[in-house]
Amino acid sequence: MKKILIIIVCLAGMNIPNYAQYSKGKIALGGSFSISYEKTKTNTTSTSSNFEILPSAEYFITNNFSVGMDIGYQSQMSEYPYAPSSNTLKTVNSSFIAQPYVKKYLSLGEHLSFFGKAEVDVSFGKVTTTVASDTQTEKTFEVAAGVSPGLSFLLSKRTLIEATFGTIGFSTETDKPDSGTKTTITGLTFTVNPVAFGLGVKFFLN
Repeated sequence: MKKILIIIVCLAGMNIPNYAQYSKGKIALGGSFSISYEKTKTNTTSTSSNFEILPSAEYFITNNFSVGMDIGYQSQMSEYPYAPSSNTLKTVNSSFIAQPYVKKYLSLGEHLSFFGKAEVDVSFGKVTTTVASDTQTEKTFEVAAGVSPGLSFLLSKRTLIEATFGTIGFSTETDKPDSGTKTTITGLTFTVNPVAFGLGVKFFLN
C-alpha cells in the first residue's frame, strides 16, 4: 500500500501535460470485478468462492463536486464438513448492491486531488444453508451510510485513478429466516487507516 502511495505522489511530481480539473458536466465510468476460488485439504476438504461485479457512474454537477451510483451483484459460496455427522454444510450468500454517493474534490496540484466521499450502501438478498436434504433460507437487508477519505490522480485526459482509506459510518442489517425470529443488528464503523485500502480506475467520456 505504501508503494502505491509513493507511486501516486511521484506521478504528481512528473512533467505530465496539463489536463482540466474535474469540471462541470464531465461523466466518468468505471467499476470493479472480482472472482476467487479456494480449496483447503487437511483430513477433510473445504472450498470457498466469491464473485462480485460493481459498475460505477459519476457525474460532475459543478466543478470539483459530483454525484454517482454503483450498482452490482455479489455471491459467496462455501462448503465444509458438518460435525458430528459426515454431511457437508453448504452456504450460498447472494445479494444485489446499490451505492449512491456524492464526492467533493480538493486540488493538491495539477493532477493530484484529495476527496471526501459520502455514500449510502443498500444491499438485499438471501442466504441459503444446506445440510444433507435440509435447506434453510434467510432473507437479508442491510443499509449503511458513511464517509471515506481518498486521493485521486489524473493519469491522462481520460483516465482517473482513485485510492480510498477506510470509512466512518453507521450500518443496520436485518435477517429474516423462513422460520424463526427476525434479527436486526446495528453498529458504528470506524476504519480510517492506510490498511483499509481500496483502489479503482475510472474513464472520462467527455
